Amino acid sequence: MINGKWFATAEDWVLFFSIAVKCRQKNDISEARDWLHLHSHKNNLCLPSDQEVRSLVHEVATWLEKFDENWHDNLVSRG
Repeated sequence: MINGKWFATAEDWVLFFSIAVKCRQKNDISEARDWLHLHSHKNNLCLPSDQEVRSLVHEVATWLEKFDENWHDNLVSRG
């Protein structure tokens, strides 16, 4: 956050998460890299390297897998 303003909205990150999942399934980071480069240009940020993009795509997938596991466990424990 800079000057009280976030770099991206929640909707922006939802879009990126869906792009990242698609990239992970295709094993191709190009769409995620393009989104992050556009986002960086719009917000005067440095461009991420391909390794950073790969890492972020991996982090998104890992986070979503853990979210799914926690949600499932929550539903099962209520039953």
